[in-house]
Amino acid sequence: MKAGFTVGALVVVLMGAARSAQAQDDAMAKRGKMLWINRGCAGCHGIGKKMAGPDLAGVEQRRSKEWLVRWLKETAVMQREDSVSIAMVAEWKGIKMPQQVFTDQDIEAIFSYLRAEEARMSAKK
Repeated sequence: MKAGFTVGALVVVLMGAARSAQAQDDAMAKRGKMLWINRGCAGCHGIGKKMAGPDLAGVEQRRSKEWLVRWLKETAVMQREDSVSIAMVAEWKGIKMPQQVFTDQDIEAIFSYLRAEEARMSAKK
């Protein structure tokens, strides 16, 4: 009986931890959506569609995390010095992303929002 109780208690603890992790993911995605809207990202970028700027669906598969973080923190510098960034500006006919000020937590929240939107789009297929 004691072993059964221990296994049952472990399952309850693990389920609670999974719910807690999901709640944290949901909160990060919600914060990311707020940043997405308030910083004007949606004015140029789509998730699953091209607009005035690149489609950001799957951006984490196309670029390394390090590159993306640097891009969001040092956009203006990268648009002058990074060959990928220079090529993107040329591809988008000179349209440049404005320099923003993001914390590491802001960036992670935006990535969480993008992942949540990608998952939502995949679930619709």
